[in-house]
Amino acid sequence: MLNRLGLADRELAGEADPDDILGRALTGNVGQDDAGTADVTSRTGDGPLWVDCGVETGYFAGKLEAIASLAAIAKERGLMVAWS
Repeated sequence: MLNRLGLADRELAGEADPDDILGRALTGNVGQDDAGTADVTSRTGDGPLWVDCGVETGYFAGKLEAIASLAAIAKERGLMVAWS
């Protein structure tokens, strides 16, 4: 999600002004693929079983919408938006 919000170069925990986060959440999917990925299970020889549970179509749009709602509430209450 930090990638979609343009925050990948920051620390994994932090805070920002709600207007900043709201703008990032509203534009986070522009030019991005949100088609999802299929589940994948694989094993090489006798090695460990690797399972990738995939991502459903529209996953990022839904999460960014929730973040935008959170930022709007934070703005109404005069709070910063924090992540960790």
